[in-house]
Amino acid sequence: MKQEDQSPLRFDKPVMVYDGDCGFCGKWIGRWRGMTGDLVEYLPSAEAARFFPEIPPSEFERAVQLIRSDGSRCSGAEAVLEVTAPHSRFVRLISLAYRRSAITRAFFEASYRLVAEHRAFFSFLTKKL
Repeated sequence: MKQEDQSPLRFDKPVMVYDGDCGFCGKWIGRWRGMTGDLVEYLPSAEAARFFPEIPPSEFERAVQLIRSDGSRCSGAEAVLEVTAPHSRFVRLISLAYRRSAITRAFFEASYRLVAEHRAFFSFLTKKL
C-alpha cells in the first residue's frame, strides 16, 4: 500500500509501527527485530500515535506502518519487505519481484490483508509450525 505521506517528525532510522495489542503481531515483530537488530525502531501503535498524530488510528489497525527516516511512509507488505529484504537473500528476491510487477505487488498486498484480517487463525497456524 504505497503511501508517500510525510511525517513532520524525523527519526535517525526507520520506525515500524505495529498493533501492540496483537500477540500475533508482536511475535512477527520479534522475528523482524531479530533480523534487523537496531537498524529499525519498533513501536506499538499506542505509543507511536503521539509521535505520528497525522496517521489515523485506523491505519495502525489495518497494517504495519513504516515511517522512513526522511518522514515518508509505506505500509503492509511493502513495509515488511523493505525492512526485511536487506537481511535475507530470499526476501530480497521477493522484494525485487514486488517492485517490478504490479501483479506480484497485488498478490502480496492481498495476502498481507488476508493475514491481517484473520490474525487469530494465522496465529494458531504459526504456533503449529
